[in-house]
Amino acid sequence: MMLLNFTIIVNILERNINLHIIIKLQHLLDIFKLYGKGLENFMNDKNFNHDFYLIRNSVIENKVDGIQFTYSHDDICKPCKY
Repeated sequence: MMLLNFTIIVNILERNINLHIIIKLQHLLDIFKLYGKGLENFMNDKNFNHDFYLIRNSVIENKVDGIQFTYSHDDICKPCKY
């Protein structure tokens, strides 16, 4: 399972596949807010272990094919240890 996730991440970063993401509206707004403030590339946050950096970079780099909004846990929150 971990190898599959790593392979997907590598393919996304190499632009071989695009994403369909499930995201909370507040997270999408955070992405645009931080980008508007000049933060152009997010790095992995090892303390929280969430996927904000991966989703954010995919959105800003136009690698997202579709977005589905949710009120529940989204693709950013899924791996978070909290």
